[in-house]
Amino acid sequence: MNALLAAIDDRLNPIAVKELRQAVRSRFVLGVLSLLLGALVLAIGGTVVLGAGDLGRELSAGRDLFLVLHTVLLGGTMVFSAAYAAVRFASERQQGNVDLVFATALKPAAIVAGKFAAGAILALVVFSAAAPFLVLTYVLRGIDVVTIAVVLAVDLGAVLLAVQAGLLVGALPAHAGVKVLLGLVLLVGLALLFQLVALASGWFVYRGIGGRIGGADFWGPAAATAAVLAFGGGLLYALTVLSVSPAAANRALPVRLYVTAGWAALTAGALTAAHQLRAPMYVVTWALGAAALFGVAMLFAASERDAPNRRIRRRVPRRAWLRPFVFPFFSGSGGGVLWALGLAAATAGLAVGTLEGSFPTWSHRPSEATELYAALMALPLYGFCYALTAALLRRWVFRQRSTAITGPLALALLGFGIGGPPVVVFIDDPNGLRDLGLWLAPNPAAVAAFFDNDPEGFPREVLGVLGAWAGVVALLNLPALWRQARAFKPLPEARTRAGEAEASRG
Repeated sequence: MNALLAAIDDRLNPIAVKELRQAVRSRFVLGVLSLLLGALVLAIGGTVVLGAGDLGRELSAGRDLFLVLHTVLLGGTMVFSAAYAAVRFASERQQGNVDLVFATALKPAAIVAGKFAAGAILALVVFSAAAPFLVLTYVLRGIDVVTIAVVLAVDLGAVLLAVQAGLLVGALPAHAGVKVLLGLVLLVGLALLFQLVALASGWFVYRGIGGRIGGADFWGPAAATAAVLAFGGGLLYALTVLSVSPAAANRALPVRLYVTAGWAALTAGALTAAHQLRAPMYVVTWALGAAALFGVAMLFAASERDAPNRRIRRRVPRRAWLRPFVFPFFSGSGGGVLWALGLAAATAGLAVGTLEGSFPTWSHRPSEATELYAALMALPLYGFCYALTAALLRRWVFRQRSTAITGPLALALLGFGIGGPPVVVFIDDPNGLRDLGLWLAPNPAAVAAFFDNDPEGFPREVLGVLGAWAGVVALLNLPALWRQARAFKPLPEARTRAGEAEASRG
């Protein structure tokens, strides 16, 4: 037995052990846990006082009390877990406290995994402490055990997603002021996630999910939602590992491999569900989400390096025919844009082919199909145009060799493209906002805006503007992309052996 415990102890993540030991000794954690339990007691007391005369006869007393306790537990745990993870990680990523990253033999993935495991265990402790209060709701009738288990499982998944989002905010190598702004963005995201989970939980409770759990009408949407949330959580984890990894490492490779594998799995799941359940909305939802994701990915890929360093070139295949296939996955601005553009094109092709081939009458209104197809093309094109335009401005106007400003510059251009044209039109003619027309072309929401006025012409005109814009910036960036492709070569074999020998001695 002692040998088994020793073996388990040796395999425990040291970061998780350290975090849990500090959490147990922390007065802040104990204080928040006590405060949350006190809020649950007050919620029960308020419910009992308000319904003192009817609790014994009311069949829905347990259901109503469960919704109150569930709201308090979910909101408090989400905010506490995400904030605690973000603040702890941010304090260890400061310039004066770098022992965690630079003075340890642990890999970045192990560091992030330990932080996440500690946050998950703390969330489980909070849920365990609240379990007796939730059992009381079953005794009061109006809710079954299956519904309680399903709702708590959804709540726990949302809390774990919040923990990973907090770790990403804390791990980003940014100034303290920027992290405060990112923390506010995280708070808004948590509020939106809380509303979605609260609405879903209310639907589960009032509809009685226990009687539906054996049918395809439950497992189809449930499996799709779980797959999307799991993919999103894994993406947040991969981005957190990327933020902790050294800048000279091939940081983009694991992220792009993960996104590609996840995209393939979600594609297969969406197409299978659409055919089996005869529900084209699985394909529509998957396609729009993927198009938006790859459009955003291009904005951030433009901030990567233009030329591979020696550390990356050591991993470049020596066989020339393999390099074009691995070039989009390695760290680099050109490869990242090509990778996102290729997957976006594959998404649009598969979606259009599936909907037109298997569901020729999937929409009774042709305008919906036109809008969907326009969005599938427009969302990636917006990311492509803004990313390459920012790259041109960085090289020609700012004349900086560092690519770090390309992403923020692309986001600034995006903000100007959304808010600038209406301001210009308003200054010229205050009544001109009623008919902006092609002034909306720089806005990613332009395909949907004013769609009812011209369902055929407006998307075509916007796509025409985007296509011309994309063609011009692609031609102007072609020499830079060609230089990146030519520089994507392995180091000479002698240098590679010398570097490996030096690394082994170190």
